[in-house]
This record gives sequence, structure tokens and C-alpha cells, in this order.
Amino acid sequence: MIRVTEQSSCNETFKRVSTFTANQPHHAVVVRLFDQSSTMGAASAEEMADIAGQCEKALAATGKRVRLIDIVFDSHVRVLLRPRFAQANPNNLDLRMGGGTNIREALETAVSEFLVARPANSVVAHTPLEVLLLVSDGKYNAKARPDAALQALKSSGVQIVAIAAGSDANLERLQGLASSPAHVYTPQISGISNLLRALHVYATA
Repeated sequence: MIRVTEQSSCNETFKRVSTFTANQPHHAVVVRLFDQSSTMGAASAEEMADIAGQCEKALAATGKRVRLIDIVFDSHVRVLLRPRFAQANPNNLDLRMGGGTNIREALETAVSEFLVARPANSVVAHTPLEVLLLVSDGKYNAKARPDAALQALKSSGVQIVAIAAGSDANLERLQGLASSPAHVYTPQISGISNLLRALHVYATA
């Protein structure tokens, strides 16, 4: 079971991720953003953990060094203590539903994680690919719109992929969050199959 902690201070986060990046070159960075808000429903925890496992196995199967950073959020944002590489036999995520939907802070956290994961040297043999995988029902508070963070991600070339999880997902909002409407997938078998194929393309480009 993956244990998560409250988000570290900015300096601690930079030190943690920079050390990992310097010692472990990687082909791609995938930030997985999991919505734990109360609107998702209790059944969604198992559904999301299954999706997360399938995605991680698919990324590991590419044979590339794909670095994963997992972020979970409701009213608060929590990140893993250490980034890690995708594994063929992933641990289960500990996802417990409850609370609000602070998607703005979650996306701001993702922006920071991508920034510190980028090579410090501008002359590098390979610039890592960047993918944000958002698993959510899209029902965030309209007063906390994530426009600025979203624009920062998209303008820097991050591919934003959304999975419409939960019993009553807001597809229109998820399409607005994703890189394009074609970047939104459903949790049904066909949707996940398409998602896994897309992740393979992103990770091996």
C-alpha cells in the first residue's frame, strides 16, 4: 500500500525531486492526479486503484524509464514522499473518499512537480516527455477555477489526459481540463484500453 503524506514545503520538494532526477535519468514523467472528494463516491476508490494499477503496468511494459509522481486531493493536496519509476507489479493506492475538490491547488502542485523534474542543464540528450493523468469526476468548485495552473501546464507542452471516474462525471468540465476532448477517457473496458494505448504512445515517443 502506498502511503501519502501532507505536501512538503517548497524547499523540501525541490530537494527531494532534484536529487532523484540528477541520479536517475528518465525518458518520461507522468504525474497522476487522483480526486478523493466526497462527490466521487465510495465505489470509486476501488475503481481508481484498478485504473492506476493498469496504467502503471502499461508504462512499465514500454521498457522506458518512466518516473511517476502520485498526487491525491480533496480539500487538501497530498503527494508521495519519494518519486519512483513505473513497475510491472505496482502497489495498491490507498484512496479514501471525502472532503471538497481543491483541483486548483492540485494542478498547481503538478506544475511544481513538473518544473523540478526537468533537466537543470539546457543542453541534454533527451528532454523527458510529460503527461498529467487526471482521474476525477470533474466536479470542482467553480469559485476555485484552475485556469492559471491549467494554462501553465498546457503552454509548457504537458499532455493532460483525463479519466471520467465516479458515478456522475461532468464530461464537459473534464474536456475543458484535458488537452482536448479526445484526451478524455471513460473507465469502461474499451475506454481504458484506448487510454493504455495512448499512454504507450506518450511514453515511447
